Amino acid sequence: MSSYSLGYVAGAANQPPPVQCLTAGIFGLLAHGLYFIHWADDRNAMKVLLVHLLVLILIMPLEVVSWGAGKGLQVSALVFATYLTTLFTSIVVYRLFFHQLQRFPGPFWARVTKGYGTYVNRNGKMHEEYDRLLHEYGPFVRIGSWTAFQVRQGQLLHDDGIWPAPGAQPRRHRRQGRAPDPQASMGQGLQRKRQVSAAILQLPTDNAYAAIEAREQPIRDVIHEWLAKVDELNGQPVNWTLFASLISFDITGRVGFSTDFGGVRAGTKSVFQRYIQSLFKMMADVGHQPWLIALSKRSLLPGSRDLIGFEDLARRLVAQRLKLQDTEPKEDIVHYFIEDFKSEKPKAFFTLDHLESDSQAILIGAADSSYSPITFCFRHLMLNPSTVASLRTELTPLFNRSQENGFAHAELARSAPLLDAVISETMRLHNPACTNGAKRTPPEGLVLDGTFIPGNVNLTSSIWSFHRSERYFVRPRDWIPQRWTTRPELVLDRRAYHPFSYEVGDDDAEDGDCLYGVVLRRYVRPGRGWQRRGGTIKERVVLDARAVAFGLYEEAGGGGLRAPS
Repeated sequence: MSSYSLGYVAGAANQPPPVQCLTAGIFGLLAHGLYFIHWADDRNAMKVLLVHLLVLILIMPLEVVSWGAGKGLQVSALVFATYLTTLFTSIVVYRLFFHQLQRFPGPFWARVTKGYGTYVNRNGKMHEEYDRLLHEYGPFVRIGSWTAFQVRQGQLLHDDGIWPAPGAQPRRHRRQGRAPDPQASMGQGLQRKRQVSAAILQLPTDNAYAAIEAREQPIRDVIHEWLAKVDELNGQPVNWTLFASLISFDITGRVGFSTDFGGVRAGTKSVFQRYIQSLFKMMADVGHQPWLIALSKRSLLPGSRDLIGFEDLARRLVAQRLKLQDTEPKEDIVHYFIEDFKSEKPKAFFTLDHLESDSQAILIGAADSSYSPITFCFRHLMLNPSTVASLRTELTPLFNRSQENGFAHAELARSAPLLDAVISETMRLHNPACTNGAKRTPPEGLVLDGTFIPGNVNLTSSIWSFHRSERYFVRPRDWIPQRWTTRPELVLDRRAYHPFSYEVGDDDAEDGDCLYGVVLRRYVRPGRGWQRRGGTIKERVVLDARAVAFGLYEEAGGGGLRAPS
């Protein structure tokens, strides 16, 4: 594109304005037909912007020399505006009338601009908007104009929760492994994700318990630090929402990187967490326009400093582990990443970029994936004291059986089916990945539910929607843990249970079992109920002998554990 534009600058500046505008319009059409219609890499966003700025900077002095200062600036602006108008007009006409997805229903503005993704996520509730679209337009909805992967791509939203991950089931039914995904060709990145998963586990699925036990101790250490923190506060208000986040992130640091972030002891969020929160806000704000994130890394856009700061800290964390890999090897997740990276024939981590990017993904994904179910799980337990009573009955004989002052995950997995069901049901209603990662159709296209989907199209399924679909669950919007134990008739199709976007991490926050068990055993007491106080406290349940109570607060900054009065 730049060669065409620079050629125009060199040869057309002395032409009359109408001729220059006509030439600029032709270059606008060429830019779309030869470049932007094939745009496959969002990382080029800054280069594209700089090229256009360079062309404008070169046009202006040439026009000033030819027409004088006043008219020259006017002609420059007119010519550049003509180019941009022609370019965007060509893009819009193509998307509306000639795009391969033009026959699929969907919102008008989703066909025209990728800014629609930003609009629907204006309140951070894109998953709810997707659910509304599926009810309005049917099983296939066009939610994007085009995406930055392959030539002439589009994006479709599908209501079927099964095709992304056939065989997905609750945790207790998946510990013996998962059947191969027959739709693997739909996502070329899926093979790499499986390789990453293998690098994390490093053990066959029938030895999964050994892998879990190897990382139990750091999890247990974080739990005990939190219990000590509650003792230290001695009845003062404790923000449970904050500490759920701190616990999750500290566990991620120790299990993933053998690093103690110290958030629980300090009682405040680390700089890493602040960076991650800023990154998530940025991602929510830009919606389906990831090129803005790439652009922000090289600009002064809001959040750019936090994004750069997060990546720098993550790189330093990986660099430190690389130095210690040979002299002080650690049994953490990154250990296996580095081991694969340094091997003669890597299976997943071929470059340092792979190692750094997936390490960043652990920091972002693992902490948030654990924090969300922990928070929502106790919210539901507050409202269901009978379930709390049943859980305590189930957990009491397991306490101190094979782990002093606590629980062993293996014991909970074998002998605590209700706790397992509580976590699974919470993950069904409040899974961290409300919208599934897109998977690309093969170049020749495919037929899905009797509908032909063209090639190189991104298919996105809304986990939020099919977890709440009567097609798969009875009373889908109700929290009923027994659907996974004594009431299997409430699950119409187990394959629709898919709490995470990809296979990595599909253990539904298994590492949280010990946390749930200890908190329920040590604090929660059934039968004392919860109460409302004006409009401030939304839900409240009294916890145990330390005179502490859970409370979810509607006011910003409130909420958590509070002494009853």
